[in-house]
Amino acid sequence: MSIITVIEYLVLIFLVLLYCCTHKSRKQEIEQLHSDIKKARDDVDEVAEKRKKHEKANAELYEMNANDDVIPPKPVDNS
Repeated sequence: MSIITVIEYLVLIFLVLLYCCTHKSRKQEIEQLHSDIKKARDDVDEVAEKRKKHEKANAELYEMNANDDVIPPKPVDNS
């Protein structure tokens, strides 16, 4: 065995140990990101549902175009 081969084996062992030590924490970080993304999507869905309920409750204040997009009311002229 040459010195270079011994160094390569030591580096390999070091990298394997490093991977084993950090794998669990990386997995937990990924799971946390997935749960944060799910919570954000749920929040967006909740806000969208509240907006639809508000639009239905105040339908007479809003105009709808052909695509069922809400057109905000025109400002009131106080002059």
